[in-house]
Amino acid sequence: MRTTDWRDRAACRYEDPDLFFPAGTTGTFLLQIEQAKDVCRRCPVLAHCAQWAWETRPSDGIFAGLTEPERRYRRRQKRPAPSTMPPVPQPKPTTLAEAFTRHITPTGDGHVLWTGSSRQLKFQGKAYTPLRVAFLLGHGRDPEGLVRRTCGRACFAAEHLTDWRLRYEGAHCGTRPGYQRHLRDGETPCEPCRQANTDADNRLRRTGTTRAAA
Repeated sequence: MRTTDWRDRAACRYEDPDLFFPAGTTGTFLLQIEQAKDVCRRCPVLAHCAQWAWETRPSDGIFAGLTEPERRYRRRQKRPAPSTMPPVPQPKPTTLAEAFTRHITPTGDGHVLWTGSSRQLKFQGKAYTPLRVAFLLGHGRDPEGLVRRTCGRACFAAEHLTDWRLRYEGAHCGTRPGYQRHLRDGETPCEPCRQANTDADNRLRRTGTTRAAA
């Protein structure tokens, strides 16, 4: 089994592999080449890919924004390895979703991690909370109240995030959230909810948590 490395963060991982292997370098293939290079320009591991291509010398394909003829030309000119050259600047993101995507990395096991150096996401002069952006993009609406995770990890996968509305809708009778819902609505808690709340309190005193053992 291959260990995680730079290739797991490559932008091309989520593209059609054929895009990076055009059948020619002229005519109608120029558009395909430019599309592939555009993916390379926004890749967070461009330098790693460039170094790999410089050392392994693949016979075809576009790597680190260079076609095979372009790589050959650089070698003939004895240019330095692309990884030692200034990186190609990324164009500014045009949407909040694009800005968010540039700072996340899927783990491969259903979770999404934040890789930005800041706890804020900046887009068009505004600062956003990444967790609330993840909820917005995944659920199609702004979150109501606090956004909480359900997976126990520092995760930004939308399916692992809930807001007050989702928690309220999931507060079924016979659960502690159901008991709390009754109180918020000014209702007398039903017997299943009262019992669930009592059981949760007892677990809290015994184990320090209200969660039932799996």
